[in-house]
Amino acid sequence: VEEVERLYPAVADLPPRLRLSLLDLAAPALRELSDTQRERLHETVRALVEADDQLTLFEYALSTIVRHRLEHAARPTDTGSTVRRLAPVKDHLRVLLSGLASAGHRSVAEARRAYQAGVEVLRANHDVSGIEEPVSVSGTALDGALDRLAAAAPALKQDIIEACARCALMDDEVTEAEVTLLRAVTIALDVPLPPRLRTRES
Repeated sequence: VEEVERLYPAVADLPPRLRLSLLDLAAPALRELSDTQRERLHETVRALVEADDQLTLFEYALSTIVRHRLEHAARPTDTGSTVRRLAPVKDHLRVLLSGLASAGHRSVAEARRAYQAGVEVLRANHDVSGIEEPVSVSGTALDGALDRLAAAAPALKQDIIEACARCALMDDEVTEAEVTLLRAVTIALDVPLPPRLRTRES
């Protein structure tokens, strides 16, 4: 508690878009934690996120990033079975793009256009039949989608991130909500944020 109080003034005024970047910079320290310390940190973050019975997008992104960084620190060489084609993860990608589209657009029509812009990016290299329309998304469903997509091969991940970027850039305006969710997505998939989005993040 004393350490938190000491550090709080230094980070309290940090622009919201830089907070997750700061968290990511601190991630290498997680490799130095013991199993007990990692579990304690995970439980602390979860307790803070659930304290008011409301889940904000920032809280979701924060907990997602911490969870994936902790899991990577615990099992750095555990890559699981690699998914090389879109077909096995098509429904998971549908959930991800739907969540991103709804996070960045207030109207249903705009969210639908953003979603379809992301799908169009995939159409050049993949069969997108069955995912032409977005779906309603819960935090649990988004967690499951990110966990599954994290097993994608690098080339497929690149296509996924390009689709996410196009979804966010559909209206040439990237909102704070979109950057927040995109940051969580890129960390969960262990890929860099596209350069054109990194500039907007700052």
